[in-house]
Amino acid sequence: MNAILMAVLTAGVIVGLDHNIVSPAWLEQNLDNPYVVVMEIGTTADRPHIPGARFVSIDSIVKRDGWPPDELPPAGELRRVFENAGVGDRSRIILYGDSPVFATRAWFTLESLGLGDRVAILDGGFARWTAEKRPVAAKRIAPLPATLTLHPDPNRIASLAEIRDAGPDTIVIDARSPYEFHGLRRGVNVTRRGHVPGAECSPWSTNYARGGSFLPEAELRARYEKLVPDRNARVIVYCRTGMDASVPYFVLRSLGYDVALYDGSYAEWSRDRSLPVARLSFRK
Repeated sequence: MNAILMAVLTAGVIVGLDHNIVSPAWLEQNLDNPYVVVMEIGTTADRPHIPGARFVSIDSIVKRDGWPPDELPPAGELRRVFENAGVGDRSRIILYGDSPVFATRAWFTLESLGLGDRVAILDGGFARWTAEKRPVAAKRIAPLPATLTLHPDPNRIASLAEIRDAGPDTIVIDARSPYEFHGLRRGVNVTRRGHVPGAECSPWSTNYARGGSFLPEAELRARYEKLVPDRNARVIVYCRTGMDASVPYFVLRSLGYDVALYDGSYAEWSRDRSLPVARLSFRK
């Protein structure tokens, strides 16, 4: 491997969670590195951005039509999206997005394609970048298309059958709000209120500190050690449509857990009336 690329992959200034989070200071120092590809995941390219950031529409990496909603597109389609953004076999990809969920969903997408060891998230995203008064650009630079080799990893994606047939050795985590989890709020595309029986409620937003940066690694590690006391357990995360669950997926994978994301999530589960649901009951 090229020495410059190796230095980028192993630089000690990458701040934590198994080198999957980078600080704004690290990124600013590496903006001119030819192997670093900064990627903004959003809804519109017409906005200020980190200099050199390649724009990728969130709609190009999830399927908005069809059922269930927000599913992964085919691998070949995703490869073209990332190649057109200039991502190649030597790229170290740094993600940020309109929302933190867009960045973690892109990280999950890239890891499902076998690229997780070369992708990191900008801690605090664009909000922290601008709060620290780092450089911002107004005009996009068209990237040169690249060649990207994929190594899809089916173990990172859970099916309805896997979560339905999961035994006691599998930990299931619901990343929605407690209101949705307990059936007090339905949520868009949800047919029956409640949650998958046996699931633990751990809202995606609780992984972040005030201001949008991730909580300290020690705090995240302690939290998930309570939820998943057996380090060898299989963990399945889900939410409403597979977007919000990408946050605990990212954190758990970065902490070394065997995690899969149930992409159909509760929208798919709740629609199948042959499957049980659990929720709060006020009956005596």
